[in-house]
Amino acid sequence: MIVLDEALVLQVREYSESSQIVAFWTRRHGRVTGIVKGVRRQDRRAFDGPFETATHVEIGFYPRRQGEGLCILSESSLQARFAPVRESLEGWWAWSEASEAVLALTREMDPHPEVFEALEALMAGGGLPVFLLRLLQAAGNTPALETCAGCGSTLPERLRVSFAFWVGGAVCASCRQGPLAPLPVALRLALAAAARGAEVPEALRRPAESLLARYVGHLAGDGMASASCRDRSRRALRRWRVPA
Repeated sequence: MIVLDEALVLQVREYSESSQIVAFWTRRHGRVTGIVKGVRRQDRRAFDGPFETATHVEIGFYPRRQGEGLCILSESSLQARFAPVRESLEGWWAWSEASEAVLALTREMDPHPEVFEALEALMAGGGLPVFLLRLLQAAGNTPALETCAGCGSTLPERLRVSFAFWVGGAVCASCRQGPLAPLPVALRLALAAAARGAEVPEALRRPAESLLARYVGHLAGDGMASASCRDRSRRALRRWRVPA
């Protein structure tokens, strides 16, 4: 039976001369990875064209059976290309990190409609820190920011603490061990507010992105390639004084 759903295109890989393997995040079914046969042929009829990342589509697919590999795409129609993502380096870097994080922290066919809505907001120009916090909440890895992730004690609002990746959050002085990152008061309070839906102030957006990307990379086990690429690119642009 064909399943119909809205989807955001996370990743596209070319497969043979005429096909693609595409990872989607769908509104009602979560992550769906499928093979799209013949999508690059001139005589295709069921598809609007080859898939592109950072686009909003409607798809039809045959779900994979228990234990089997890829779904099979039967049809698609393009709904939107998102200019904020596609027309600036910062937008594209944010989308690259978001899609890598989704692929690292989610499972196939595990629906989280709130992640779809957060991805849509990001594609329309929203902040990456808010999206990463929504994703971490959906994955069951919400960082502790107002209580110590080690011992559970309440952290005074103005206490300067560290972020401990091994327990996933801010820690008091007694629990400082393992891989740590500085967590200034202003950044901790901004992230706590973002976890409740507020945007991170512009002055704190990059530190927030870096910290959350490191945390996602720790959970994924091998870091985040897109975050490393972003940091290298920013350093190169600063040397050449080119605005992102």
